[in-house]
Amino acid sequence: PSDALVGGHQVENALQLADKKAALVLREKELESHKNVLSDALSLLLTDKELQLSYQTRIHELAMPHAADEVARLLIRVGA
Repeated sequence: PSDALVGGHQVENALQLADKKAALVLREKELESHKNVLSDALSLLLTDKELQLSYQTRIHELAMPHAADEVARLLIRVGA
């Protein structure tokens, strides 16, 4: 996520997922100051099957597959 974007919403969303053990967050500052951060993270994610399963399970638990429909219904109801 980019810290430079207005409101920092990408960072906040990413950090919420990381706090719930559903994602690994690499900040731009880390990528710029440590040359191996990205390759180390990718290597870990590609080789650690237990970590892959953990992230898969947690992100599935947090998923809201019908969120767009729910938001659309709410907007229609509010606009009516």
